[in-house]
Amino acid sequence: MNSSKCPCRAAYLENKFPGKDKTLYDVNEIDTLFECGPDCTCSEDCCNRFTQGLQIKAEVFRTRWKGWAVRALEDIPQGTFVMEYVGEVLPTDLCGNRDFSYLFTISDDVLIDPMFKGNVARFMNHSCTANLHGIRSESNSSAQRETRITFFANQHILKNQELTINYGYEQTRTPGMCLPCRCYSPACRQILV
Repeated sequence: MNSSKCPCRAAYLENKFPGKDKTLYDVNEIDTLFECGPDCTCSEDCCNRFTQGLQIKAEVFRTRWKGWAVRALEDIPQGTFVMEYVGEVLPTDLCGNRDFSYLFTISDDVLIDPMFKGNVARFMNHSCTANLHGIRSESNSSAQRETRITFFANQHILKNQELTINYGYEQTRTPGMCLPCRCYSPACRQILV
């Protein structure tokens, strides 16, 4: 099937398709991406399969001030899918004893915990001027609607540049807890939590 005639693509946001050639336009304006799923009849190279089959080379490395981090091993154009946040998908009520710094919220009652079944995305650090934008990626399968957390480059990223995300913490002061920000960007808020 010609990917331009994909029924999923035609239905996407009333024909306002967000990208072309597996690159998103205005990546920072997109919160949720509806993709072709495993049950879609289009081809594997359909342009509505943004987060499927792309492989960006990255590595985990040790930093001086932030612990572990992830960096790009190649230039990454703006709007390109970089990686998925992989881990156990758990109900919120089962996460009480988990390390909160790795948990990623999908919805009010579902979290992703990559501690034991994750990928390199769990080592991405926060930056107040992050170079990746998190997007919920949804697709239909015969069993259920599948939701994943995916990251796209929101700017051109150079080879060996650290890949960063905005953790989205509310900047509040909890008595007895202060987590300093170590992103060192010009727009740094100084405190995460």
